[in-house]
Amino acid sequence: MTDSTIIPPQLNYSRSGIVCPNYQFTTLLTVSGGNSFQISAAGTEVLIELPVRAMNLSRSHLYFQIGIVDTGATYNNLQLWMNSGAFAPFRQMQLYTRSNTFVSDIYELQNYTNMVWLPQTKLQDFLTFDQGLNCGAGSNTFATPNKNGFIQYLQPSYLNLPNLANHRTDNSLPQLTGYENLHFYASNAVGNQNGQGTLILNVMFPLKLIYDSIFSIDKDILFNEIMVLRLVFNGSNRFSFTTTAGDLTNPTANPAVPGGNISVQNLKLYLAVEQNLAIENELRAKIASPEGMSMLIPYIYTTKLGLPASSSQSLTIRYNRGHGLRLKKLFYAPYNTTEQLNTSFDHSNINGSKISSFYTQIDSTRLQQYNVDCTNAGGQSQDYLEMKKYLLHSCLPTDNLYQYNWFWLDSFEEQNPLSDDIEENTICGLDLSTERQYEVIATTQASGVPPAYPALNHYVFAITQKMMTINSNGIIVS
Repeated sequence: MTDSTIIPPQLNYSRSGIVCPNYQFTTLLTVSGGNSFQISAAGTEVLIELPVRAMNLSRSHLYFQIGIVDTGATYNNLQLWMNSGAFAPFRQMQLYTRSNTFVSDIYELQNYTNMVWLPQTKLQDFLTFDQGLNCGAGSNTFATPNKNGFIQYLQPSYLNLPNLANHRTDNSLPQLTGYENLHFYASNAVGNQNGQGTLILNVMFPLKLIYDSIFSIDKDILFNEIMVLRLVFNGSNRFSFTTTAGDLTNPTANPAVPGGNISVQNLKLYLAVEQNLAIENELRAKIASPEGMSMLIPYIYTTKLGLPASSSQSLTIRYNRGHGLRLKKLFYAPYNTTEQLNTSFDHSNINGSKISSFYTQIDSTRLQQYNVDCTNAGGQSQDYLEMKKYLLHSCLPTDNLYQYNWFWLDSFEEQNPLSDDIEENTICGLDLSTERQYEVIATTQASGVPPAYPALNHYVFAITQKMMTINSNGIIVS
């Protein structure tokens, strides 16, 4: 080791060059079927082809308008609601080559975003997110859309929003208005008049909010063949519902499936395309070289398991080399089995209302020394205490907010996965050349007389690490 002299900026006159990226949005429309869709049952799909250009996916945006326009007969005496806090309209998002090499394939996208957005979003960023107001009632149509800005399905619940529906799933009030996320958008129907049930939202969704995926990597990527972005819609009952107009604030007041289709119009992708030709030429030369261009990418695997009512519930999942090189982390949460209407995204576990205690294991070795108590007995909040190390500067600064948006994280990264800026080039996690077995062993909470135990839908999202190589022969993901 040698000593060196640190030169302060005031005395440093050396010259150096720098090559900076420069992006310009290119508008991409759907491959076929136009850009307007009627969403009723799940399964409607959208395909968008990405050109062979250097691009930055994390700086790209998906735009569309979504809503129900009251025709004066169906919705004029109803309060219409749409879920916020999740990328709720879509259940699957894929990015792949025409020869079916997948660089991303996310199932249950709506639950993934609902589970990870708040803990993985820094509060200082969250407070600057777009504050689009809902259209409300009146003469709003898709031809005269909301002029009050964009929404991106995650925003604070500021009091100045003309949205009387800022109650939680169970009709309880937010704990921290202004810092707690908005749970619903609503039409605020106030009478039996034409247009009172209209709700149209302008969505400008940043792809970087699909955390721990190729869409969140802030790097220039040049795919040397056309890529296909595939989006699959959820059924309308998964992210929207109606209640009677007599109670504008209560999402539990006789919720029902909307009587008509949800309309999606003007869907397009604003792709951030690199304009600096020096950068694009350098990427092309790297791809044409014998070794090609290789980069580590995160990959999301989904497991959903519905278990019947019982005093204890457990699940076992195995991960191996087919899932990637490394197992970085695992997100887990139990959801209400009624995954529609107002309880579509109910994973609240306040005072252990779903799971009273649990522990997890990897390869039959416990990851906690004790059974984690979620009942907040004696004010201990053991679950929040264990997760607090990950929640620094996040959108979950209190145990109540954490338990209402309950999740569990087992991380095998050396870096803090929620609070720090992660360098994607770092090899980290458990080596998957040996199969890994992950287990969750939970005790459920009984309620009522006689006591009844809940049935639950258990979700586990595994974040693995894969190697993507782009060379003259195409794209390889391993």
